[in-house]
Amino acid sequence: MTTISRDHLLDLLPAHYRDRDGDPGRKPDESGALGQYLQVLADELAAVADGIDQLYDDLFVETAAPWVLPYLAELIGLRGLPGSSVAGLTSRAEVANTIGYRRRKGTAAVLEQVAPDVTGWPAKAVEYFELLAALQHMNHIRPQAQVTASIRNASRVQFAGGPFERGVEGAADAAFSHLPEVRRIRTRRGRYNIPNVGVHLWRLQAQQVSDSPAVRWEPGDQRRFLFDPLGGPVQLFTQPVTETDITQATQPINVPMPIGRLMLNDWRDAYYGSGLSVSVEGIVPTGPSEKPPRVIVESANLSDAPSGEWGNMPTADPEDLVVRIDPVLGRLAFSDDRTTPPLVTFRRGFSAHLGGGEYDRVDSFASPGSAVQLVADGGRLGGTAVHSKIADALTALPGSGVVEVVDSHSHDAPSRIIAHGISVEIRGQDQRRPIVRGSSEIEIDLDDIAGAEGSVILNGLVVVGAALRVTGRGVLTLRHCTLVPGRDLLRNGGPLEAGAVSVYVDDPGVSLVIERSIVGGIRAHVDADVSCRDSVIDAGEEGIAFASADGPPAEGGTLTLDECTVLGRIRARVLERVSNTIVLAGVPSTDAKDWPAPVIADRRQQGCVRFSYLPPGSRTPRRYRGVSDADAAAFRPVFTSERYGAPGYIQLDRRTVDAVWRGADDESEMGALHHLNQPLREAYLERRLGDYTRFGLEIGLFFQT
Repeated sequence: MTTISRDHLLDLLPAHYRDRDGDPGRKPDESGALGQYLQVLADELAAVADGIDQLYDDLFVETAAPWVLPYLAELIGLRGLPGSSVAGLTSRAEVANTIGYRRRKGTAAVLEQVAPDVTGWPAKAVEYFELLAALQHMNHIRPQAQVTASIRNASRVQFAGGPFERGVEGAADAAFSHLPEVRRIRTRRGRYNIPNVGVHLWRLQAQQVSDSPAVRWEPGDQRRFLFDPLGGPVQLFTQPVTETDITQATQPINVPMPIGRLMLNDWRDAYYGSGLSVSVEGIVPTGPSEKPPRVIVESANLSDAPSGEWGNMPTADPEDLVVRIDPVLGRLAFSDDRTTPPLVTFRRGFSAHLGGGEYDRVDSFASPGSAVQLVADGGRLGGTAVHSKIADALTALPGSGVVEVVDSHSHDAPSRIIAHGISVEIRGQDQRRPIVRGSSEIEIDLDDIAGAEGSVILNGLVVVGAALRVTGRGVLTLRHCTLVPGRDLLRNGGPLEAGAVSVYVDDPGVSLVIERSIVGGIRAHVDADVSCRDSVIDAGEEGIAFASADGPPAEGGTLTLDECTVLGRIRARVLERVSNTIVLAGVPSTDAKDWPAPVIADRRQQGCVRFSYLPPGSRTPRRYRGVSDADAAAFRPVFTSERYGAPGYIQLDRRTVDAVWRGADDESEMGALHHLNQPLREAYLERRLGDYTRFGLEIGLFFQT
């Protein structure tokens, strides 16, 4: 950015003009007429200079403004770029690499590059005609096309049937060939045939959890730990390594795929270690020792044995410290006792920046007031003393301000948050995922004083074991937060209390705003307002997602749902707006008398339902587009998983019918992941791949995650 200041322009004028505009011997301040005029002139000159600089930058695709990219694309004959407003669809890399693509047109390497450049999804191209079984001929020997499968080597078999069946560096090709499948690959029902090329895509992100204390399997257990800070099973994911050349074939290490036990065993140095996919800190004591033990890190199956204990536990060794990791279950075992839980860093799979995590959230910070109180586990941040408890930091605020948790550790929840005429934000530091653990309820007391509204904002927190109870008058905002559905997780990943309530809104003067968050059930006063956007309300399909604070089946307040996924029944006084939303709910036979329908709006002459899926029999305001009540049973959405904590949680499976998959108002998907624009990415990729495919071949897209 060009810097042209008022003082710079004043220096260009004779001294007597400066003296007449201000005090003798000094430059005028903003109060001088000449100084004010030159300030306006300097601002405009700076804008002109920046525009000239941008004109030069617009000559290069790396630095061009977004609106210039279609014009640069036109120069090389590339047309049909997506609109800049469509999130997830990028054109800069495609425009930059198009000439390189054309030089290698018709090769699998180009297909692997085009897919991530236009969609952001890592990809692997597979020429399925190379995997067909064939009779041998002396003039065309194909030893890899043998009909009899070899299953002796487990390292080779682990990739059978997937995109890495052949060509994995450092591993022999799996000796599997396939008979032809006559169904077309475009429909995803057939793969192995002469004209077929498959492009496999990884939709899930590998989101980092860094320096998080491992959780003991049982209280007092000093040898068995869990990676997941919530204490459930977690599949560890690969941190993708970027390919360095367009001709480099995609390998398992280049995509965010789940790490298998054999993968970690065979390529441990590629997956385990500081800065890699998995690491464990604090294994060897830092104090003085005559002879530090040799650390041996192994991959193992640590699933439960019939006795109830973990299988394949390492045995104690006076010279060696054995550490065993189960990447499938997220378990960690030591051969000796650990008095302090180790710090673990790993990647978990999830679809989006939703519900809090170690991703960029700076733009979502409200930062009320100027006071910032820091909280760190142990009360130390480097060499500086800070608060060790969130409650102490709240007490230290002089009024409006921010309490910021600077690590991804577990912290005690405050019993009460008071905001009378002030605004308080409690947030996790950017790129951090703090756990706030309570035992019952967190009371949030709001009130307005002299026209100043009470406001509490929670940002980037994962609240476990406690519900929020909101009273008074004001606004509670949950942004990039998770109030764990079911309050907490069992060791098998199930909810501690299925259908448990996450938020109680007890008074009519409260507004609850939920953005990019995951919560359990909500109970709201009949005169309260609840608004959700890009969020998940999960009470289980037969649970109650929204109802009265006085207890269901009475109606709750006014509910607005924009791009949300709701698992559970709803009874609201008014459905103000339900847009691009999925509601899955069922009524158990025991509740049929009190719940005549899974979704009920008591005032159906108000509000609207548009471009949404609701369960059959729902009683709502008049619907516009979306899935009709007659088609709801046949067009039911299919999720990869409905269990919180699973990598594919609330992600639409591609088996979902297009009425839901492309049923939103912009032809994207309904639900909480609407902002990812996955159907638009898929459609644009199909169109682009056709430009680089040889005549006679057919492309099929397959979602691996």
